[in-house]
Amino acid sequence: MTRFHLLHLVTDLGDAALLLPASLVPFGYFLYLRSRAGAFAWASAMGLCIALTILAKLSIMTCGDWFSIFDMRSPSGHTSLSAMFYIGGAVAISAQREQRISWLLLVGSALLVVVIASSRVLLSAHTASEVVLGLAIGGVSAAWFARCAKTDHLPTLAWQPVALSFVVLALLLHGLHLTLEGPLEHLAALMRTHTGCG
Repeated sequence: MTRFHLLHLVTDLGDAALLLPASLVPFGYFLYLRSRAGAFAWASAMGLCIALTILAKLSIMTCGDWFSIFDMRSPSGHTSLSAMFYIGGAVAISAQREQRISWLLLVGSALLVVVIASSRVLLSAHTASEVVLGLAIGGVSAAWFARCAKTDHLPTLAWQPVALSFVVLALLLHGLHLTLEGPLEHLAALMRTHTGCG
């Protein structure tokens, strides 16, 4: 396997085509455990991540000149979704477990997110600053979920069904890609004509 193919395999772990369907697994699991608080916390954190990512993309696409100094065209959605899904997932699985296991899960998920984020830069899909902004968005969203988990004492999710469901989805959805760049660029062009922002 070449370095190029390996990078694509890694970066696909952050694609919305995989992570959006996969995000339904923890949500459904919380409902199965009759934890409405858990389901709400997960859904609200994912919703926050998606909303902030779209808002940031649209703002930068509309007023690109203001952000040119930061070398930004569009923040990395792969990175923001990855940070929220993998770190938030680690929080959900590590809840109520030994501190050592919790730290291992959190560090492992954070390293995976860094690898996915790095792949976006190495593939020239995003600049370093766009990846950093994606990390910030995903980090804020994961922190919101972690706060809810601590406040509401959410039930611990067993890692086996979550991992198995994720692997099945990854195999089924391999090679599929989902992006909103086109529609957002069209909307940004319309907004520029009405706002004068460039």
